[in-house]
Amino acid sequence: MQDYSQFGQSAVLHQIVTTIPGLLSDNPWIVEYGANDGTSISNAKMFIESMGFKAVLIEADEELFQKLQQVYQPYPSVHTKFGKVDENNLANILTSCGVPKEFEILCVDIDSGELLTLRGLGTYCPKVIQIEFDNFFHPATFHQPEEFRHSNQASLMSTLYTMRDRGYSLHSTVGYDALFVRNDLYQPPWANQLEAAVAGLVKYGGYTFNHILFGSRNKPGGIPKGWEFIKMKLQNLLESDIGKQSQILEAVWSARCSIYFIKVALLTDAEEDAHRDIDQVLQEIQAIYVHYLQTGKVKL
Repeated sequence: MQDYSQFGQSAVLHQIVTTIPGLLSDNPWIVEYGANDGTSISNAKMFIESMGFKAVLIEADEELFQKLQQVYQPYPSVHTKFGKVDENNLANILTSCGVPKEFEILCVDIDSGELLTLRGLGTYCPKVIQIEFDNFFHPATFHQPEEFRHSNQASLMSTLYTMRDRGYSLHSTVGYDALFVRNDLYQPPWANQLEAAVAGLVKYGGYTFNHILFGSRNKPGGIPKGWEFIKMKLQNLLESDIGKQSQILEAVWSARCSIYFIKVALLTDAEEDAHRDIDQVLQEIQAIYVHYLQTGKVKL
């Protein structure tokens, strides 16, 4: 199963739809706008190619759309559409393609006004929504544009609040995308600690984890060493029963947000070793959540 997505988003989406009960139907669909050429940085192709998903793929760049059409010509259950998506035409596009009201995955990456387009869903209720946010803003910053303009995207915090109001909970962030699952299917243990989780300000044992991580960045061992220190503190809390499992997960999420912010906002492209170290830590944290979803227990 090949993942064609930019930062491994499809692998996490696959994990979501195959591990959360009631999410995957017998007639699965994926909708992606900002579908590119259908192969490069494609979130949908893995699901179409390897899992038999039906799909609606929309692209506004004419040259990319021509390539998109060519790639999916052999797939009769894939609808390719040319043009821009906005709040006035999205539902009509989905209806014309026969998309069910509760389909599996919606991927939104158009570099402008992603949240605005969701107003056009009407009565459609995707089970999972992947949406790009503006990584140049600090995660705790509120920024939500009210117009379509290239590179005019909402911040992570604004995206979280908008999606919460729509009835979705954050599952994870991958690259510059936030992945949300509908509340009737999934409730994360940190759902009631939204601001603290995003800002990375949860405190345990007198330590503020984002301070530890930011401070460890330029020290020997870097972020992995800072994460090991945090993990040790959390393990002590877990074993002493002072910290409940839900609180430990909130703290892990807090640390993850700080680590992710360091990666996207502070590291340069030249710091390859640091990026590699951080990616390994993020994968470890992701595994903690997967284990919790599968077993109901925290394993650090």
